[in-house]
Amino acid sequence: MKSLFVSIFCITCFCLTPVIQAESSIENNIIFKAAEYNLTNDIIAFLPYIDDISSHNNLGQTLLHIAVLNDNIDLINALIDHKININALDFSDASALDYATAKGSIDIINILVKSGAKISINKTIAAVKLD
Repeated sequence: MKSLFVSIFCITCFCLTPVIQAESSIENNIIFKAAEYNLTNDIIAFLPYIDDISSHNNLGQTLLHIAVLNDNIDLINALIDHKININALDFSDASALDYATAKGSIDIINILVKSGAKISINKTIAAVKLD
């Protein structure tokens, strides 16, 4: 199943780029699905063609949120290099840093903070109280 998706992703991204650029919702669906499957190299290759790298999926998550959920440090670094909005919030008002904090991903927290992620003391206190 994953290899079929990779084939479809590659064909769609590289052969139909003008069509994808005309239909940003199709582009977003493809890119977000690729992020869910951790297709890091494919996403990184396609990053220069994405009109709005900080766009959201149906849950309000950016590619950075998904990369953090998947502990995908290579994709996180690539997204930061391509100037993704590091402080974007999902529909629950959670940032990628909030996701990393909730997961206890110390390496990812360090990357995000060093790259300019805003720290929310209130959310951190709430997360500690919940644990």
